Amino acid sequence: MPHRSVVPHGAILLIDDDDFIAGSLRDYLASLGWSVDVAVDAASARERMLRRQYAVVLIDPYFTGALHAAHAPLIDRICEMQPGAAIIILTGYASPALGAPMERIAAILSKPQPIVALSDEIIRTLNGRLS
Repeated sequence: MPHRSVVPHGAILLIDDDDFIAGSLRDYLASLGWSVDVAVDAASARERMLRRQYAVVLIDPYFTGALHAAHAPLIDRICEMQPGAAIIILTGYASPALGAPMERIAAILSKPQPIVALSDEIIRTLNGRLS
């Protein structure tokens, strides 16, 4: 199992307005020893990024009801505020025009994903950054 092969190092920020997904993933990762913060909107994401540096930021750039809203500014802000973080995009509306520099994107995952699969992808990303 991938989550057993890495020692928790660095923090993870989950940006998703779906409380069930973000809360379940936070609880699962925390049970494995990871430090995890959750932001449910752009404002709370910005607050958390001002206070802490993250190893991985997992984001659903299309908040509920905001499919046509500008998502690129939030991804751009992550790139600026978290220069060392790997970005994982989790979305039901994957598009090659998500706005982020592709070298910063570790993975683009489609919803829905099982919590364990999301956790494994985050840990694979961290393993790659730590090796």
